[in-house]
Amino acid sequence: MAACNADPDGVDPLGDQTTGASEPSTDSADDGVDDGVDDGVDDDDGSSDGASAGPVCGNNIIDGDDVCDGTDLAGYTCQALGFETGELQCTTNCSGHDLTSCGWFECGDGKQEGEEDCDGTVGDATCATEGYDNGTLFCTAECEYDFAQCGTCGNSIIDPSEDCDINSDLEQSCQGLGLLSGNLACGDDCLFDLSNCSTCGNDRIDGAEECDGDLLDGQTCLSQGYDSGSISCSACTFNEAGCGTCGNGTADGDELCDTFDVDGDTCADQGFDSGLLACNATCDAIDTASCGTCGNAVIDGSEACDGAELGGQTCAGLGLQGGDLACNASCGFDFSGCDLQGVPFGNDGFYDGVSFSPGVPLCDDISMSGTNLFLGDDDSSTVDLGFEFLFYGAPFTQATIQSNGALNLGPSGFTEYFNSCLPYNDMGSENLLLAIWDDLNPSDDPGASVRYETLGVAGSQRFVAQWNVPYYNNNDPSEFIDVRVVLHEGSNIIDVCYVDTIGAVGDPGNSGADATVGIQQTSGTGLEFSCMSPTLLDGLQLTYLPV
Repeated sequence: MAACNADPDGVDPLGDQTTGASEPSTDSADDGVDDGVDDGVDDDDGSSDGASAGPVCGNNIIDGDDVCDGTDLAGYTCQALGFETGELQCTTNCSGHDLTSCGWFECGDGKQEGEEDCDGTVGDATCATEGYDNGTLFCTAECEYDFAQCGTCGNSIIDPSEDCDINSDLEQSCQGLGLLSGNLACGDDCLFDLSNCSTCGNDRIDGAEECDGDLLDGQTCLSQGYDSGSISCSACTFNEAGCGTCGNGTADGDELCDTFDVDGDTCADQGFDSGLLACNATCDAIDTASCGTCGNAVIDGSEACDGAELGGQTCAGLGLQGGDLACNASCGFDFSGCDLQGVPFGNDGFYDGVSFSPGVPLCDDISMSGTNLFLGDDDSSTVDLGFEFLFYGAPFTQATIQSNGALNLGPSGFTEYFNSCLPYNDMGSENLLLAIWDDLNPSDDPGASVRYETLGVAGSQRFVAQWNVPYYNNNDPSEFIDVRVVLHEGSNIIDVCYVDTIGAVGDPGNSGADATVGIQQTSGTGLEFSCMSPTLLDGLQLTYLPV
């Protein structure tokens, strides 16, 4: 292709001489006579022209009529003559410039030339060198940079080269990227930061993993705050099921036992008659110190007495009016010789029921000192008694206190609010002590509470439960009833005190009018005091005496 100012015949327009044409001689004719002009040719007679030598083409000096001469191009180049590339030359006869080597750049030849940004590849250029933050720079078919895959981090736009943008919400997660867990982040380069993500099972602790396979990062049960056992890894999280804490009431870790968790064994399994089998302080041996043998004239185990040994107790000291207290063959108190104060209300073969009004409640008030269970509506909580209590002859160390005025000996899920008369046969109907079974609601007022506390010294302790709550859905939830239950260690007597049974004025549940009161071992054995009857007058006390 020729430049617009170049002759198509390849001749320099400045010299307008055809490439390779010779210059004409100034000697019009070689007549054999020296005409005084040095034309570079000897005359016919072999003698040189008499004139001195003139301009000569080929000496690389522009002289005479030369337009150029060899390497002396008079300052011209192909580019100066309108071309883009090439090496300008001079014609052999110095009459003009030879343009045949001049030309133009060609996009697509794989060479970045002239005003081309690139040609095929971009060379050493990158998105970063061109002012972007990330991405891959490409070259268009027109030999210009293609910035489509370059990105600017922080522009709130997720560019094609970016995973995210530091100024935009992160719409992906570790899990979405096929990793198990962790917190995905957007890096300063607007690419996903996987440093807090984990791939569980790759035998490397990464991301948010605590462990991986057998890699525990040097951690043990002891380093995690336990006393014994072996820690393991599950789903890249520490599995502490094999660790143990001595004193938490559960035999775990390497423990043989813990507190009263003795693998279901009893004092009877150890050859004793009664008592509460326990674990020693280091959780590695059984402790039989609280077990007893009835008939050895020593009050031990869970015995209230043994033979003539009554532990200093009397009928009057147990809340009975007077008489002669005795000990039965099972090392429990025999109340038959006592003068029972009050009015008997029944016997089920296991308990005598007596009601009376002592004036001053004989049940402890723990409304300020007891542990608040913060029970909600139709709620319950299982707690430790602190000693062994015999209920219908069976030993218990726990009680489940529920918000609706009932107590189960042992663990239970009983939370029924819709009471019925005894015998009651439904879920949780075993080992029931119904103080005032009615629809009550401790969560109806922030001042309401259901509390428990164990008082006294070992051998004569008292477990107390107390309801200071309103009847459900009454017109003044700040008006509470006050009902207390006391379980006596050793004698296994149950006292229930009705200190205040009046809630809001006009409440249909006042005085126990909607309540069930009594005790029950099963639906076939129990003792009822009242059912749906307003007989729970303020100051009433019920005592259940084991026989």
